[in-house]
Amino acid sequence: RNTLLFGYFWSGFCILFLALLYKLDPVKRLYRFLFPDVVIGPSISLIGLSVASLAVEDSGLLTKNSDDIAVSMVTLAAIILLTLTRRSRLQNASILLGVLAGSVFAALIGKFDWISALQAKELLRNPQFTFPILIPENWFSIFLLVIPPSIVSFIESLGRIAVLEGMYKRTPPKNKNYIGDQLYVRSLLGHSISHL
Repeated sequence: RNTLLFGYFWSGFCILFLALLYKLDPVKRLYRFLFPDVVIGPSISLIGLSVASLAVEDSGLLTKNSDDIAVSMVTLAAIILLTLTRRSRLQNASILLGVLAGSVFAALIGKFDWISALQAKELLRNPQFTFPILIPENWFSIFLLVIPPSIVSFIESLGRIAVLEGMYKRTPPKNKNYIGDQLYVRSLLGHSISHL
């Protein structure tokens, strides 16, 4: 467990380092050269496709449970309908509202697991924070293993910021007219700090 914590902790520092470097104009230009839209787009798509099997598994399609499938379809339909509406607030909260719609539907048909929900409430009330004080013997190999996923996470963050800017119809940070690209820097710093 300590080895995993150590690796995850240092991956946060990798992202923090990349975020701080983004303040420098030469590095910013290098990032844009190495990670253009044609690279970021497929990378984010691959991340989504890699978890698609989990989505299918969790949806109940593999177990062929009609109740699970019904809840999944109601949730998916709510998200799609909210995304297609012209009201930006509903579009921006489509996933949250879709999950709530699915939960309400699950409660109506008696499929909502109240025991698990109450247990989750207890977990949120008493969080367990640990700090990786002990450094594993193979720390350098762990650090090398952590760098590639950290770069992938960094690329995903760049794409997510651009997508959110598009949702809110603001000037994209990649635009040269955007003053200082402060949004990128702040968002990347927030990502790395939350990761840590």
